[in-house]
Formats: sequence, structure tokens, C-alpha cells
Amino acid sequence: MKLAVAVDRALGDLGAPLAVAELTAGLAWTAALGETCLLTGAVADVRRGIEALRAGELGTAANALEAARSDLPTTG
Repeated sequence: MKLAVAVDRALGDLGAPLAVAELTAGLAWTAALGETCLLTGAVADVRRGIEALRAGELGTAANALEAARSDLPTTG
């Protein structure tokens, strides 16, 4: 699942310049696959994480993305 991979990558380095792009791409893949309606909680958490990253609030972003990750299937 691409969204789970994107969240894992972003959580690995929240300060990375591409963290928001990674998460946005994960959301785009989720929408393209028609899975957004199946993952509404995780999608909302990822969106909150993106907003927090854009605001420079890494702690808030981490909390939102960890909540999203707990709602997503494991990768691998």
C-alpha cells in the first residue's frame, strides 16, 4: 500500500524537504486506486500531518502520521 510506504518514509525523516511531497503522492495513489473511502481516518490523519509539516510543527505532524500509520496495513 503506497500510503503506508509514504507515511513510513516521512516518519523516518520528518524534516526532509520531500516529506510533504512523499505524503501527497501517497494520498494521490490512494485516490487513484479508489481506496480513499476505505481509509478515511488514515487519510484525514495524513492530511493533518501535511498541514503540520507545512507549519513547521514536527511534533504535531509526527502524532498525526503515527495515528495514520496505526490505521494502515503493514508494508512488506
